[in-house]
Amino acid sequence: MAAKQTRPIGGDKSFFTVRDALNPLLARHGFPLVQYKGSTSWLAGTSEPGRAAETYFKLTYHGPNRPYLFAIRKDFASQFKKLHDLKWPVEFSVMPSTDILFLGFEVRSNEVEVAVQRVEKLLKALPEPTPEVAIPVHIDSHGDFDRQLENL
Repeated sequence: MAAKQTRPIGGDKSFFTVRDALNPLLARHGFPLVQYKGSTSWLAGTSEPGRAAETYFKLTYHGPNRPYLFAIRKDFASQFKKLHDLKWPVEFSVMPSTDILFLGFEVRSNEVEVAVQRVEKLLKALPEPTPEVAIPVHIDSHGDFDRQLENL
């Protein structure tokens, strides 16, 4: 298991494009977004009040022209048999908190739709979100609108 060192995102628009495509999916499940210098985290929030401030999902930045990593916290994923049984491509921790393990996959800047589809599938392994925990997010994406139409 490798410890990953993130880099400052700065103005990397492609990273924010991926983040902004994933955020509505995670917000529907009540996972609030927190932006850091080298990553984005989605916290447990109201889904588990005793763990509200813990990172459950993470998108990490490792420098320009390098893939991002999207991941779910390993101890959280292990609560769901379907996620626990997956053969994850990447297992890592993020410095300096090397005791917290994440399971995930690489995301290239031109693979936004692939990342969205993977995250949608991962979220299907979680309990159905209730409207009370959903976090309202302003949606500009036609892709998100099209996915909503598919679910009608």
